[in-house]
Amino acid sequence: MEKVKFFYIVLLLSFLIPFSKVDSNIPTGEDYITGQDGIKRIYVNIWGHVKFPGTYLVYKDIDLNTLLSMAGGPLDGADMSNIKIISKNNKIDTINFNHLIKSHSRFDYDFKPYDTINISPSLNFYLRDNAYILNVILQLITLGITLNNN
Repeated sequence: MEKVKFFYIVLLLSFLIPFSKVDSNIPTGEDYITGQDGIKRIYVNIWGHVKFPGTYLVYKDIDLNTLLSMAGGPLDGADMSNIKIISKNNKIDTINFNHLIKSHSRFDYDFKPYDTINISPSLNFYLRDNAYILNVILQLITLGITLNNN
């Protein structure tokens, strides 16, 4: 009898506890998602040297400026002359964003679902960020020479 009461209590509680809401920002595998406003949206990945890399649900006709702004913009030292857009079928387009800014043009790209925008750090940034390695190597060489001369 005690087991039956326990079963009914668990059953009753299961109806009283609200069902968890599904997070709408998780990719569903659908290529195009149409909101209640009728606008097509797609998921786009932003990788690399931006403030907030990740997957973004954006409207279909978004431009690159707005997309980069959504990701917090490029970080200091980003190589904006070599932005790669990689599609699902492994087609790679390279964009020189610096040239677009100098020519005062807006870059309209026909983004496809699950395209990936990759922004790499520039060589100057990489060297500046890893300069300590050269310092360590020079210190080890100096130590070796000093020990060898004694």
